Amino acid sequence: SLLVDYLQNEEKVEPGEKFYTSGDDRIFPRGLPVGEAKVVRPGRNYKEILLAPSGFRHGVEEVLIVIEGVHQQIPETPPPPQPIKLLPPPPELGSPVPAPAPSSAAQSGTEADRLLDRYRRIGEAQGHTYGTSSGRIPDFNVDPNQIRPRPSPGAAPAAPGATAPGAPAAGAVAPSAPSPTPTPAPTRPPAIQ
Repeated sequence: SLLVDYLQNEEKVEPGEKFYTSGDDRIFPRGLPVGEAKVVRPGRNYKEILLAPSGFRHGVEEVLIVIEGVHQQIPETPPPPQPIKLLPPPPELGSPVPAPAPSSAAQSGTEADRLLDRYRRIGEAQGHTYGTSSGRIPDFNVDPNQIRPRPSPGAAPAAPGATAPGAPAAGAVAPSAPSPTPTPAPTRPPAIQ
């Protein structure tokens, strides 16, 4: 039940009277039903009035609070019709399912499709099979158009005298890799006695 505050004892209020919002608080609009007076008795300084709320008896689950309302005329012209995309009907039971067309970045044109196509080409060029845990992780920082595909494990060896792409020509001296410098052992400070 709700308690009504600051109503003088001289005011005449009967049980069963209805209470409404006044709108003076500038929060609630004027004239919303609040409740019905159930108990009315004189108090020390003010009347004690208990109301039965006119809202939901078991409380509310959701409340919408409008902080700043926007008042404008509703447009008379309806919005233009939007295109509707419909999927093809599902295949009948027992009929073969057509294979999906290979997606390429040129066909779909979304950024996600272009990225997926880039990763696929990088994986193919570096001999990586997605979905398996074997092998090394592909280097995604390379340009897929500039890397050469690795030979597959069952490929025939190169003919004698032929050089692999990027390998030094016959008779050329391959640059040697720099030898690693040994790291010094950590030193301990002298013990204090």
